[in-house]
Amino acid sequence: MGTTIIRERATLDQTGLSGSTMYRRIKDGLFMKPFQISQRCVGWVAEHVDQYNSMIASGASEDDIRAFVSSVAVPAPRDRKARKGLKRIRLSDIEKVRA
Repeated sequence: MGTTIIRERATLDQTGLSGSTMYRRIKDGLFMKPFQISQRCVGWVAEHVDQYNSMIASGASEDDIRAFVSSVAVPAPRDRKARKGLKRIRLSDIEKVRA
């Protein structure tokens, strides 16, 4: 089973959120942070977005959503040089976070 990465426009379309609302939710811990695909492109794991949508549709509490978001967080690069340059994320890193 492969992991599908979706870009910002597809994430907004699937959730029905506006860009400002999505980033406000990220700031509040109520939506997953994106990870860098390339220097000018970010993405989200499609399965995480689907699970988020299911939780919203079922009326999950904000605490439950925060717990889910923190459980699927993709680790950020540790050093400044990695943050400035191209951040390549391995699918194995995503799988480790989900486990």
